[in-house]
Amino acid sequence: MAKTRKRPAEQMYEQLFPTRARRKKYPGLQAYLSQGGSIFPLVENGIPGLVKDYQMSREDAQAFLRQASSMAIYVRRRFIEHTLTGGQQEKPGKR
Repeated sequence: MAKTRKRPAEQMYEQLFPTRARRKKYPGLQAYLSQGGSIFPLVENGIPGLVKDYQMSREDAQAFLRQASSMAIYVRRRFIEHTLTGGQQEKPGKR
C-alpha cells in the first residue's frame, strides 16, 4: 500500500511535537491539520485562539504560531509572485 505524503502543516506539527505523547495532547489540532485544515485561520486567531479552540498551553501555542506564521508568510509571498508573474518565473542562470 502506498504511503500518502503529509501536508506541510501536518509535517510542521509533527516536527514541533516530535513524541507521540506530545502530539496526543492536542488531538483537535492534529485532526484539523490531518484533514487538510488551513494554517491561515490559525495564524489569524493567534495565541488566544489556539489556547481557546485547541486547549493548548500558551507556550506550545506560541511555538506553533511562530512556525505557522513563517509558513503562512512563505505561502502568501509565493502566491503573490505567481499572481504577478502569471506563473512565469525566470530560471536561474537563464536570460
